[in-house]
Amino acid sequence: MFTFDSKIAAEVCFRLSKWRVQNRDQSGAGARASTFDEEQYQEWRSEELSEQFTQFFSPNDIVGKDVLDFGCGAGDLSFCVSEYKPKSIIGLELVEEGIRLANERLNKLQTDVNISFRVSSSPDNVELEDNSVDVILCFDVLEHVMNINGILSEWKRILRPGGKILIWWVPWFHPWGPHIESLVPLPWAHVFFSERVLIDTCAKIRDMPEYSPRIWDYDDDGNFLPNKWYNMRELPEVNRLTIRGFEQRLPDFGLSILRRKIQGFGGSKFSRLSRPLAQMPFLNEYLSSCVAYTITC
Repeated sequence: MFTFDSKIAAEVCFRLSKWRVQNRDQSGAGARASTFDEEQYQEWRSEELSEQFTQFFSPNDIVGKDVLDFGCGAGDLSFCVSEYKPKSIIGLELVEEGIRLANERLNKLQTDVNISFRVSSSPDNVELEDNSVDVILCFDVLEHVMNINGILSEWKRILRPGGKILIWWVPWFHPWGPHIESLVPLPWAHVFFSERVLIDTCAKIRDMPEYSPRIWDYDDDGNFLPNKWYNMRELPEVNRLTIRGFEQRLPDFGLSILRRKIQGFGGSKFSRLSRPLAQMPFLNEYLSSCVAYTITC
């Protein structure tokens, strides 16, 4: 991949991003609007995860199974699949605040399903016994797993023979792969501009008075956080994993793809064109809105 890294490129990226930030509608529905309000975001997130599961997977994947919700956040997916009567659900999450919120919600929930939430002590290990899980759920998390090989090894270790991994994922070359669209609202910006240019643009846009802060721009007490982008050396919290790179790793860990669904974009004329193109090697990296896998061991 060739990207532009120059003063001209930096100025172009900043000006385009500034124009988009100044002119976009902050009151629109969906993911963008929800990022301004914690409660609205939680509601959107829960609906989104439920739709991801029902669109690509079956309740039969869950019924009577011991389930791990890997990277469970505040437990939205766990609560969603609990209605399909699994034997048990364990939610693991690195962020303590997510587990605190999940447990608060669990205490208010009346269910016969054995649900528990735990804080993971390491991003590289899954603190469960060997052969203890039938199904692993990994929704909207895979791109944030920095030690992919380590986690694949851990998944294989804890899965029972014939167990399944259900994944919903946005790969790196998705239009918004770097997860910086609130600051650089340019699709495929990471394809055209260098990482340094993107980070510098994020820093400048974050300081603009026209920028509307998102929920992650505040601390737990509601204070506006300092601009972290000035100290960044690389884009944070994304592993740059591609479809091809992920699939090539699986056989090394005794894992194989049972089902794969690559989803094109929906809506516009270009989006309709992207659907067949999203099924083609190489192009699928750029034209998929998401990828859903059922992986088995």
